[in-house]
Amino acid sequence: MKKIGLIFCIIFLMLPEWSFAGKYTADFLSIGVSPRASGLGGAFVAVPADGTAFLWNPAGIMGAFRGIHAMAATQFGGWQSPLGRLDHLGITIPVYKASVAFNYVRFSVDDIPIYPELKGENITQRLRDPALRPNGIPDGYLDDVEEAYIFTFVKNNKKWIDLGWLYSKFPIEFPVGVNLKILHTKIGRYTASGISLDMGFQLRLGLDDFFDTPKLGQLITGFAWQNLTQSSLSWSTHHQDVIKSSLGWGISYLQPLPKYDSHVFITMGQSFSQALSFGLEWDYKHRLKLRLGSREKRVSFGAGIAFWKVHVNYALETHELNPSHRLGLTYQF
Repeated sequence: MKKIGLIFCIIFLMLPEWSFAGKYTADFLSIGVSPRASGLGGAFVAVPADGTAFLWNPAGIMGAFRGIHAMAATQFGGWQSPLGRLDHLGITIPVYKASVAFNYVRFSVDDIPIYPELKGENITQRLRDPALRPNGIPDGYLDDVEEAYIFTFVKNNKKWIDLGWLYSKFPIEFPVGVNLKILHTKIGRYTASGISLDMGFQLRLGLDDFFDTPKLGQLITGFAWQNLTQSSLSWSTHHQDVIKSSLGWGISYLQPLPKYDSHVFITMGQSFSQALSFGLEWDYKHRLKLRLGSREKRVSFGAGIAFWKVHVNYALETHELNPSHRLGLTYQF
């Protein structure tokens, strides 16, 4: 049992405080699978029409184009030897007034050393007798692999609102979505699995229609309930780890700048029980995007470029220990 406890301690120290799996079960998903989200500081609950928004709010994929999404990311360290890796592959398909998506997310930490139990009864004995002191040589190594298979369904609801003869009718979109998540974890020879559900919705209002002026853009609010079932991960040791639920909210605004053939996107929100996040994005001709984000006094940067049917996004998240890199690729078909 001492060895098992040491293994978990090592994993906890190697991962950031907002993503290790011992603080919140299956919390590796809060790292995110979108370089765009990372560039915006993680404020992604109220982001509309993005195929990678399913983790923050399943309703966010409504309106996204048909596409295949992939991402490779590091947790602390460069691409060659990071402490942890996060990979994502998914597909989003619009279906009439709805959208469906299937995504696979994998987080791994490799070559975690296993050290033998300490000799002697206390530290005093080990200080007096050099033979009792540990030599720093591990007995072996193990890997930590956490996976999630996520099916998303969202249905759009569009209503025309009539406030009376003094106002024109204006539309409101109200997409509602759910995630079905199948989770699997393997640490050494121990395995665990479980099922969890998310639910979320967004309210999208075109201020240009509401105020009858083309100079204004779109206002979006969003709410999400992560792990609403509070399910458990069942381990091969018959232990149960409860998957804690959390609420998320967000608000964003998309302002067109027709004079410069671009638009500005501002977003803020909170999700996965994390601190308040802020993000700013400038989009030029839907070809070039620059992003800036902030969360927990940490700054993130991002950029995106689109050509033909391919979208490439990159993000850098700063941290006291080491920055994390995100590289994503989307193919529209």
